[in-house]
Amino acid sequence: MFHFSDRLFLILLGIALMLTLGDRAVQAQSLQQIETPNQPLPSKPGNETPAKPTKSRQLKRFIGIGGNIGVSGDRTGLSEGGVAMITRNDLNDLLSIRGTTVFGNTRSDNAIALTVNFPIRSGSGKVQLMPFVGGGALISSKSFLNDVVVRGLVTGGIDVPLSRQFSATTSVNVGFTETTSIGVQLGIMYGF
Repeated sequence: MFHFSDRLFLILLGIALMLTLGDRAVQAQSLQQIETPNQPLPSKPGNETPAKPTKSRQLKRFIGIGGNIGVSGDRTGLSEGGVAMITRNDLNDLLSIRGTTVFGNTRSDNAIALTVNFPIRSGSGKVQLMPFVGGGALISSKSFLNDVVVRGLVTGGIDVPLSRQFSATTSVNVGFTETTSIGVQLGIMYGF
């Protein structure tokens, strides 16, 4: 029998697949139009205008490290606190898949979430802040594949670009185990 958190995870996963596939179709149509440009009109020698290169935004992947501060809960990595490994994979400008592994005292937690990003841009179009919110799954275990518990997860936070490669991130993760586990994460990510 499915719990509410299991249904929420399946719904979010389905939405992510639909949006990702839809984004890929739009990119494929754009590529077809770019590959078959209209023939330019002949011009006088010396008056040719150089073709403007099309600039597409490259989607980034991030990996980082940080710390997790346990706020509440019982016997999970999120509630105990510890070292956190952080990842972010951009699906498009507005969606990302975020992963976190928290190494707690007695348990380790792996969180994976689909997040919606709300980039706040400067006048020049550069991202200054990126708040995000989303949901997914929290996988808690004592050791590798030992006493594994899978539950729902809700997350929210802010990414702050520090340079072209580095971003600071902070987030609040809420895992729905026997008791609600809450952890606050702070970290630095490297984009490539």
